[in-house]
Amino acid sequence: MCVRYGCNPLALKIVATSIQDLFAGDIGAFLAEDVAVFNNIQKLLDQQFNRLSSLEQTIMYWLAINREWTTISELVDDILAIVSKANILKALESLSWRSLIEKQSGRVNWIFSVAFSPDGTLVVSGSEDRTVRVWAVNMGNCLTLKGHQDIVYSVAFSPDGRLIASGSADNTVKLWDVGSGDAIETLRGHKAPVYAVKFSPDGRVLASGGYEQNIRLWDVKTVSVLKTLPAHFVWSVAFSPDGTKLAVGAFNSVVRLWN
Repeated sequence: MCVRYGCNPLALKIVATSIQDLFAGDIGAFLAEDVAVFNNIQKLLDQQFNRLSSLEQTIMYWLAINREWTTISELVDDILAIVSKANILKALESLSWRSLIEKQSGRVNWIFSVAFSPDGTLVVSGSEDRTVRVWAVNMGNCLTLKGHQDIVYSVAFSPDGRLIASGSADNTVKLWDVGSGDAIETLRGHKAPVYAVKFSPDGRVLASGGYEQNIRLWDVKTVSVLKTLPAHFVWSVAFSPDGTKLAVGAFNSVVRLWN
């Protein structure tokens, strides 16, 4: 199991739930199935979601819409149908048991972004708990990077694997040293939450964007702004393999390409 799923903690938790529910706990029967059925986390998540009750799916939708810590009372207010708090609590417990959500201090936490290191040995995640976590794929151990004051929406490794960039609802972008786990730079200038960060293929430029309706291109070495590009509410950014183009995905259902 660890070899097939790279010791990824989330994948193993989800797989364990699938084995229990679909194969009555028989690991051998699970492993005998065609690997294409369970060959990635996305398919596992899709499988889990399709098996949820109507209320559980509604809760998942509202948590995605809210995009921040959500209390049980807030969920009750969000759901238009008349649903008792007891049923919502039961649904939340079921979602937590299925490893689809996590609860902390009475709130429900989401992981908004994950990325592999270039050599595939590390996975980084950004979460509602305001932390960046770096996981060793083969060992399963985790390093927690603290410094953001709000939700971490986006994370990315530099092409050489030495840096991690993180964008947060605290309106900043941070650069982290992978070796030490230290925050070596805080990029300020955004006036709203940062939803997307991405390094250029040569690692010299970092693109960031979010609710502020623009894209900032940063010089990684000097941490100065090279250029600001107008955009709608930005959700995702990506460089072309040769680094000459930047694709921007926005809330207005439009993808724009910049030279």
